[in-house]
Amino acid sequence: RERIATLPTFTQKLLRKLEDEQAYESPVYQAIEEVLTSHFTCRIVPKPDCWLDCFKGLNKKVYVGMQGASEFTFGGVLKHWSVVERNRAIIRVPTLVLAGEFDTMSQECQQQVVDSIPTAWPLVTIPRAAHCKLLDEPVLCCDAIAPPARYPRRQPLLHLKQRPKT
Repeated sequence: RERIATLPTFTQKLLRKLEDEQAYESPVYQAIEEVLTSHFTCRIVPKPDCWLDCFKGLNKKVYVGMQGASEFTFGGVLKHWSVVERNRAIIRVPTLVLAGEFDTMSQECQQQVVDSIPTAWPLVTIPRAAHCKLLDEPVLCCDAIAPPARYPRRQPLLHLKQRPKT
């Protein structure tokens, strides 16, 4: 929802109306979802083959049952699911959480994931990246992963947003 709030008011109202009507297959809803996906899920153009291949074998019935009919609002069985308590109970190794600057997951939610892992490094935000940050900015992701891999103790990382564009 946080990302939807960045859309023009007209588009937000139209999206809400279409979701209320469950008009997920309408051409207008599909067009809005395509724009949202290109901004907040995978920003690279053109989409790489691995992205396209993922959707060739997608079992939409299973996916919609879990996620819900919209990629940008929860409505399936995951609607009330949280990883937070499970993380606290089972993760005991140094953990790095990467977030895309334009990720579908809100920064608040990303920080909750980090806070739920006792051994987590500080959240690292990958600039110019969406949810599929490894596709959008693979070099920056590798740069973020390298220090924790070499020095697994919990230490602050250089905030990547301050790095010059390459």
